[in-house]
Amino acid sequence: MKLFIESVNKTLLEITPRYTNEEYKMMNNLFSIPSKLVSHSELLKTTIIEKGRHYQSLYILEFDNSVKYVLKEKNVKDSGSLMDEADRLKWVNDVIPSPKVISYQVENGKEYLVMTYIEGCTAEEYQQEEGDKSLGYILGEGLRTIHNVPIDNCFFNDFLPEKLIDMVKNNINERKHEVIEAINNSFPTILLSN
Repeated sequence: MKLFIESVNKTLLEITPRYTNEEYKMMNNLFSIPSKLVSHSELLKTTIIEKGRHYQSLYILEFDNSVKYVLKEKNVKDSGSLMDEADRLKWVNDVIPSPKVISYQVENGKEYLVMTYIEGCTAEEYQQEEGDKSLGYILGEGLRTIHNVPIDNCFFNDFLPEKLIDMVKNNINERKHEVIEAINNSFPTILLSN
């Protein structure tokens, strides 16, 4: 861990002039990354990913050998599990295009998942050029690919009806304000309050 932190410190000192104070503070928070997750010698750049789930922190890590990874970090107590995500990514890895899991670890009340970076853009950023497939067509192809994955050997059962009901009950009890916000955003004519 010490060598990793020293490497990050050295890199931060070299590149600090290129970053704003807020970016530097965000990068400084990366000191909590367990050293076992990333074995490269020098972290050159860290970019925060603003999109995605609100209870996860997402970063693109770029290293001196032109390798890029995505780091997901979340508090263990927050909903969802990065270990579950890692397990599912490993299961579909040879079946559909997906990031490869590099490492998963829990340390100091946080979960960390490092996976390969795949170049691309979000659906909302997609700009169709002349002759390109439409976004609807691309999304349809992706869904067809996922729906064609054989599930004979699938051991994930989180979405059985009784488990989904328990998940909804748990979310209502533990995250009431978020559930109300989601309902109000999805159904603006039915305004709920705490």
